[in-house]
Amino acid sequence: MYRFLLTRRWVGLAAVVLILVPAFLLLSRWQWHRHLQRAAFNSAVMDSQRAPTVPLLSLLSARVQPSDAAALPKSMEWRNVTVSGRYLPVERPYVRRRTLNMADGFWVLAELKLDSGAILVVNRGWTPARGGPSASPQIAPPPAGEVSLTGHLRSPELARGTIPADTPHDQTLSVDVAALTPSGTPGFAAYLELAVSQPTDLGGLTPIPLPALDAGPHLAYAVEWVLFALLAIGGFVLLAMKEAKLPESPKQS
Repeated sequence: MYRFLLTRRWVGLAAVVLILVPAFLLLSRWQWHRHLQRAAFNSAVMDSQRAPTVPLLSLLSARVQPSDAAALPKSMEWRNVTVSGRYLPVERPYVRRRTLNMADGFWVLAELKLDSGAILVVNRGWTPARGGPSASPQIAPPPAGEVSLTGHLRSPELARGTIPADTPHDQTLSVDVAALTPSGTPGFAAYLELAVSQPTDLGGLTPIPLPALDAGPHLAYAVEWVLFALLAIGGFVLLAMKEAKLPESPKQS
């Protein structure tokens, strides 16, 4: 009854199904792992945010070699801390290609000098791009004198590829703490995303919000790929059953 499955057409169709089904299952597995990674990330952010706000120096020590500042422990990422010091009166590069609410813009950086002499890179906030990415924003300087800051810790960013040749000298692509910390000056294995400043920062910047802590679409995608695999198998079986029920062509005498 099912001898037709040995014909070239049906062998080819079976081969297609045998290729598609493992591919769909691998894609489902990949999306499942993405779901687990997102869940672990959300949990880490929530745990850090639930932890009490503490002084920066109770968590991190300054390092003389800022190149070592690429290994902020994951348990400290997103921790809320307080720190005091004075902003250095030097212009730091704006970090381009940073979006907020689907609008392109810049992160505005500054350097805070602590009483110990250590330097902490501070992300003062976000400002929209006006006039295109090559037009650097005009932002008021940070408060002068002693300031007290509250914000959350972020791990330093590695350099994001080659900066385009037409990029203004006061722009960069990443928060590279090692490059921003003056040579030979103690720095930290993190930078601070500012939430509250005393006195108030009058730069008119938007504080960087915490990341969205939703589950994302990965679990739904994982289920969809399994369903596609089942549909491929079920479709082949149904077609074969339908083909088997068709009357055989009468033999020619």
